Amino acid sequence: MSNSKTAIYRPEIDGLRAVAVLAVLINHLNHKILPGGYLGVDVFFVISGYVVTASLINRLNEDLRIFLVGFYQRRFRRLQPALLLTFVITIIVFNVFVSPSESIFQASNRTGIASLFGVSNIYLLRQATDYFAVNSQFNPFLHTWSLGVEEQFYLVWPIIIAGCSRLSLSSICFKPSLRWSILVLGTVSLIVYLAFSLKGDIDSAFFLPTARLWELAAGSYLAAGKDISKSSLDYSLKLPSKALPFMLPLLIFTFFAPDTIKIVPTLLCVAFTLLLIGNVQNSSSTFKLLANPVAQAIGNKSYSLYLWHWPVIVTARWTIGVGVWSLVPILILITIFTLLSYRVESYFRAANPSRLLIYNPLVAYPSLSVFAAAGAFILQGALQGRIFAGRPDINFTPVTDRQISGTRINTVNCFREPTSPISNSSRFSDCLYKPFARRPTIFFLGDSHADAITAIGSQLVAQGKYNVSFVSRGGCPSPYFKPWANDRHKLERYKLCDEHYRFVISKVFSLVSSGDYVVIVSNFPGYLKGLTQEDYPKAFASLDMQLNRLARSLKNKHASLIVFKSLPFFSSRPDHTQPITICKEEWFRPQKAIPDTCKPFYISRQRLLAELEPVNKIFSFAQKSNENVYLYDPFPYLCPSQKINCSTHDRSVLLFTDGNHLSNSGAMSILPGLMKLLDSV
Repeated sequence: MSNSKTAIYRPEIDGLRAVAVLAVLINHLNHKILPGGYLGVDVFFVISGYVVTASLINRLNEDLRIFLVGFYQRRFRRLQPALLLTFVITIIVFNVFVSPSESIFQASNRTGIASLFGVSNIYLLRQATDYFAVNSQFNPFLHTWSLGVEEQFYLVWPIIIAGCSRLSLSSICFKPSLRWSILVLGTVSLIVYLAFSLKGDIDSAFFLPTARLWELAAGSYLAAGKDISKSSLDYSLKLPSKALPFMLPLLIFTFFAPDTIKIVPTLLCVAFTLLLIGNVQNSSSTFKLLANPVAQAIGNKSYSLYLWHWPVIVTARWTIGVGVWSLVPILILITIFTLLSYRVESYFRAANPSRLLIYNPLVAYPSLSVFAAAGAFILQGALQGRIFAGRPDINFTPVTDRQISGTRINTVNCFREPTSPISNSSRFSDCLYKPFARRPTIFFLGDSHADAITAIGSQLVAQGKYNVSFVSRGGCPSPYFKPWANDRHKLERYKLCDEHYRFVISKVFSLVSSGDYVVIVSNFPGYLKGLTQEDYPKAFASLDMQLNRLARSLKNKHASLIVFKSLPFFSSRPDHTQPITICKEEWFRPQKAIPDTCKPFYISRQRLLAELEPVNKIFSFAQKSNENVYLYDPFPYLCPSQKINCSTHDRSVLLFTDGNHLSNSGAMSILPGLMKLLDSV
């Protein structure tokens, strides 16, 4: 098929890129200012679909091999040099300022390595990463997930377009057939996105290319219906001229949507972006706004700006902190690295390959990526901690590394976010370690509080007395009961809790045998505190019924139920876990950069006991009703009776990573009491 038309440059699209990247930048600096700023990435997806498809259609006169190889070479020259530069500098800086003791250390390095090969979105999904979680905000390569989605799109899209071109009977039939193909693929992808979102699997909806293709396809559909040598559409997506000036403000308005509401703002963002690309004319005020020199300068450098803004912000979080006083140096560094990266990006994209000694980008750039990845693996292996610039007296034993060494029991395999899909049987088997055939197995079940004490499993196994299993889901109590305070059990985020508990219990009962233990560890005060007078008896009765039902079922198996009574909690402390080493003052981390949450928190012991008493009474009723139910009280080990106030710290040792989750040190402090109980049963 012949197509000799030349695609024209549309400066307003660079202006849209500027709007998108600035929205992302503001959101990442302070999400409270622009909570929906992350939707700037969705704008990028639509633009990429449009620009790439228009470019491919313009080259359909080329031989198939030249068409495909040329496209992949251009993509490598466009993306890889700046990405390699960002990766190499960031990985070195990260290893200089971040202690290997952090649980996020290896995951961050591996995210960077995955980004070199266009699969960081898949890696993050497999790690059950919550993009919006506080701990994720300390991974300097988190933002590369979107590059992964685009690169996976680039891999298949030219093949689809070439296929449509070759299969069409004539050039007249090509665009209609291409539009129908795009429409079908985009519709299927949109259904996938909505299905994941509506069933609560937000991570898959966010990271999977199949759930993002519809946004790229939307831009592609626009390009497939347009005469690429003109600025007008050759099919109907026209807006009344009076409506056009409202499109850009409406697009920006979606950036203010709360990040708890995702589907509607995402759909609107894509729609407004499409309408802007399809309708902006050179004479319009919107064109003049988007095509102004400042917007053009930012838009031209949007890729480099996107690559660098996040590593600089994350590095600041690990060092000088992110606040009003550090905003200027952060923005200066982002600007410097953006300009440096843009020079590299422009040079490699425009220069003659023979001058660069890169005759085949399809071989050279993947080879360079392999070398860079090898260097990163060395930093994680033989050189781990060798270039860390922090104090050498810091113990590299992880404070929140929730895993049992030598097993597959860890947070990635055995802890699920509330919205994650129900685990399958193979994943459940990863969470059971049974080296001793004739020893009892302890099944730890619960919410994130159960995950927080995973470290004690190593000690239980080391003694040679017990096998262990850990399975948990954040925000979901075991056993499942309702109602919860503030009707949280009705929220979309927690709708899989009941199904998760039923699945886990069915697996446990298929494995449990005589002499085994099921240990329940959940934040029951968090579910019950704040219930209305009307709902409290309902919740009390529901929990009591579920505990008794579980106890009776275990009794039939000659197994026992151990229920953890309530931990101390510090409601004035934030509820989200953050890296622990940022609480340590360093030469690169001044005292004023250390968050207030790192300081010890105190609460009256007597007041805490009074608040926990109603919850603990429920457990006492279950114990009195069932001879195989035992209660373990960790409270005295974390807040001894001789203390007036309970604290998040024991001298300089951190016991709680936040307001209610134990650190590894906190978990180890309650182990002696648990061992004493197990020995007495």
